[in-house]
Amino acid sequence: MKRLDQETILMWIAALRSGDYQHGKSALCQDSKYCCLGVLYDIIGEEWVSENDGYAWGHRAGEEGEVDYWDLPEDLKAELGRHYPMLISMNDFWNADFNRIARYIEENIL
Repeated sequence: MKRLDQETILMWIAALRSGDYQHGKSALCQDSKYCCLGVLYDIIGEEWVSENDGYAWGHRAGEEGEVDYWDLPEDLKAELGRHYPMLISMNDFWNADFNRIARYIEENIL
């Protein structure tokens, strides 16, 4: 089932530009800060889980159901395809702000 339709991508872009999310790095959601992929995970309404008193939030992954704080579920990664590593690089290593990342999504994914 495809989850990244045009409406969802437009909502993601709007959420990145809204100012409602503090920009974070290296985790989907840590210390109330989100990476750009964490914003996507949040707006699609997935369930957040935490095993560390709410400091970091992620999703259940793998056969053991461990919490993955750093990566999107496999189906979302597959839908983002070649853009997935670019978004990680922009967010975590190139210090791109959410407005720049939103512009990349508009120009390359939408």
